[in-house]
Amino acid sequence: MRKKRRRVNTFRRNNQRLVQRRNMDKRADKKTQTKRGNTGQEKKQVESFLLRDENSRLLPGKKDIIGREKKMQRRVLAKSLVDLHKEYLQTAGPHLRLSYRQFVRYRPFYVTEAKSNDRNTCACYQHENLRLLIDTLSQRGILPSKSLSDLLSSITCNTENLKCMERTCTECCFDECQLATHNLDDRARWEHWAKEDVVVGDKTYKNWVKKTENGTVKGLVEEFQKQLEGIAIHQFKWLHQAKKFRHLKEHLKENQMVLHVDFSENYACKLNTEIQSFHFGGNRRQASIHTVVACTGSQSYATISDSVSHSERAVWAHLKPVAQDIMEKSGHKIDTMHVLSDGPVTQYRNKANCYLLSSVPYTWGLNRVTWNYSERAHGKGAPDGVGGAVKRMADNHVHGGQDIQSPKDLYDFLIQKEVPNIQFKWINEADIQVFDEMLPPSVPKVPGILTTHQILSFSPGEIFYRTLSCFCRYPEMCSCFSPKKMRPDNRAEESGSSESFEAQPKSPESHNSGKEMEEEEEYTVGKFVIVKYENKPFVGQITQINEEHFAVNCMEQVSNKNIFKWPAKQDCILYSKDQLVSVISEPEPYQRAAQLTKYDWLLFNEV
Repeated sequence: MRKKRRRVNTFRRNNQRLVQRRNMDKRADKKTQTKRGNTGQEKKQVESFLLRDENSRLLPGKKDIIGREKKMQRRVLAKSLVDLHKEYLQTAGPHLRLSYRQFVRYRPFYVTEAKSNDRNTCACYQHENLRLLIDTLSQRGILPSKSLSDLLSSITCNTENLKCMERTCTECCFDECQLATHNLDDRARWEHWAKEDVVVGDKTYKNWVKKTENGTVKGLVEEFQKQLEGIAIHQFKWLHQAKKFRHLKEHLKENQMVLHVDFSENYACKLNTEIQSFHFGGNRRQASIHTVVACTGSQSYATISDSVSHSERAVWAHLKPVAQDIMEKSGHKIDTMHVLSDGPVTQYRNKANCYLLSSVPYTWGLNRVTWNYSERAHGKGAPDGVGGAVKRMADNHVHGGQDIQSPKDLYDFLIQKEVPNIQFKWINEADIQVFDEMLPPSVPKVPGILTTHQILSFSPGEIFYRTLSCFCRYPEMCSCFSPKKMRPDNRAEESGSSESFEAQPKSPESHNSGKEMEEEEEYTVGKFVIVKYENKPFVGQITQINEEHFAVNCMEQVSNKNIFKWPAKQDCILYSKDQLVSVISEPEPYQRAAQLTKYDWLLFNEV
């Protein structure tokens, strides 16, 4: 009996202590709430800050999901929470300043630090090379900070000033990062990504490899200073475009729609039970998935197609039902469309897309259009999450014993599932052919298209383009970043003023030099071309440029049909510029081979 009484008394005392602690915590929370006021605004501010594309990246995989009651696509922090907290304090107002502990507490549950299996297979090679140098220097205790923002601040007056980041500012253009004292003659090893010549037989082509460099600390420091200098403008463009994207979404008007678009990786249709010949053979069909996140009402779209074409004509075929659906829901109040995307030259950033942008939207009832590109290697965003969600649902359907044998089966399943916040549209081959017919045989070139980050159109048949996006006077045109005008008469003009944008007359010499620049930009490594060899046409890809000769890796044609495949033995030889007929679009996948577009096939037969 005494033992039982002791146990009861001990239990009562422990229970009383627990209640006292809870009451103390409640009083502390009330005191904190009274002192800080409403914490809802602070929490929203922290969430908004961490969800920015420059602070965290969205994982696009179908397995990258987190949560029990509420499922969310995971985001991985781009920097440490300590560095992000420092940046937050610099941007937040006095009434929203938080301690590090409170900042971490307000972090959304689906924004996590990177794990060992969160491999980044879309890393920027410039940032990655500099990171490898920073890690090596930090291990030696030479660098004052591992933060790229801090390092750039040490060599510039203002990291938000274009001249400073271009390294043309007279005040800071010669500044270098101050390093700790060290022995320059010490041996050092560091890693970096580089293109390496790979020799196969008597042919040479380039391949990306991660190399280890051996040298001295002096060479390591010189390479670091050089790369830090070169990455400044790249960093500025990345953050500037992310900032403008955010500005568009936050200041959206009733007559505007913002579409964030991207092609998801093709979905390989699969069955719950597959015979061996089907699984390892070439019988599996693929579905194209073009994802769109519309910022009008936070609605997402996924357009499914049995055509695996990712060309600019296919892009507009996928965009058409999405834009028309949004316009109908708004009661046709929308007359302006802003498109945000990454910049692959075979899909979004090319002369054919510029031509379609200056003509197609006006047939839908729009009056103004802008197309804005993210900086190179920094195009991951919300559309990747939509693609991952679609594929995850399809895989779960197959795991449940069902079959998805064709793209149409995938579309029918998604329609029946009635996914909230995602609408699905079907695109067939005929829809894409409509835009094939809209392109003329010859499309004017856009000089400097690879460095362009914004294209605008205010009237049919006319575009403006510039190196960076700006909306400071929108819907009027501003003169920021020296916009240029492109007219259907094949004349690219530099804008003279922010109002008239009338071009100044050019001398014949400057006109000729412009033509030469266009030709030089057209034939670049990686482009597909038609070459002429012994009076016969061949399709190939440029692998190397050496003075006046081009190394082209050629495909072989199957039975004089519009079917091309890579030969078992590589066929790469040098061609002169006279033997290059024309640049063409990347051949589209066709069963186990590839085929040319309708226009490129006609051009091939004319040679």
